[in-house]
Amino acid sequence: MIKTIKEKAWVEGHYSETGKEIIIPQMGDKIYVNPFYYIDHEEDDFDGGICEINKVELYKDCLPCNRIMIGVEEHPHGMFNYINLLKLKQNITIK
Repeated sequence: MIKTIKEKAWVEGHYSETGKEIIIPQMGDKIYVNPFYYIDHEEDDFDGGICEINKVELYKDCLPCNRIMIGVEEHPHGMFNYINLLKLKQNITIK
């Protein structure tokens, strides 16, 4: 089973590997997910917070970049881009 994936980023007009490896999350791991709210259908609103990962989908060699999508127990109808959530987590840690 794949344990890490190389990060790709937009550099000089194209995606290329940054050399940084990202640890692929496992089911049962915890992660912060930011809240989001809809104006027209509040039944899909999500308060966010620390969530438990219950689904991991790896799109290796996905163009234009590698992508890891995760599902969380607390929001069963949505999938989240794991790398974007990690960036959000870094911003929260810095503040």
